[in-house]
Amino acid sequence: MTVKKNLEAWDVSEHDFPRTGSLAEKLEFCLRYAILVHATYNSQP
Repeated sequence: MTVKKNLEAWDVSEHDFPRTGSLAEKLEFCLRYAILVHATYNSQP
């Protein structure tokens, strides 16, 4: 289902942070988490 695929970005939990993971795994998690930040200046009317 396409809608479900689009909602995967919100399937991130701070509890899933790879504490013992590699630097690459930690950076990937941080990037996935960062895209959830709401930017009011980047919204459309």
